[in-house]
Amino acid sequence: MVVSSALLPAGQTGAGYLTLRRLIVWLAEPKIRMRGLAGIADAVAQLEGGALINAVDALAQHGDSLVQQFISRTLQQMCQPLFQMAREWVFDGRLNNAGTEFFVGSTGVGFSTVVLQQSHTHMPWHSMHGVT
Repeated sequence: MVVSSALLPAGQTGAGYLTLRRLIVWLAEPKIRMRGLAGIADAVAQLEGGALINAVDALAQHGDSLVQQFISRTLQQMCQPLFQMAREWVFDGRLNNAGTEFFVGSTGVGFSTVVLQQSHTHMPWHSMHGVT
């Protein structure tokens, strides 16, 4: 504080100035989160897709509730693309499986073509998708 006090004009306090102590306090939580993300990245460096999600979920089995909460929030963000892909496939009939992570593959036949050809059937997905 001696250094920051020496830089201030006479009679002013450092209330509005950024001090080294304030900077350290402000950066403490982001530093902890970055260390946590680095630890997760190191633990799952060679994994992809569902295996990656399973490995991060296994890391959530930790005794510290703060670590559990951090990993749970991270896991929710990681699962969003997979949930979105499943949602589009189930509700819209569109399968966007670029990483071939899903167990179903597209046959290349469009939904409108299947509906026109098989208007009497209740399951047009049978012609559009197959198990990979």
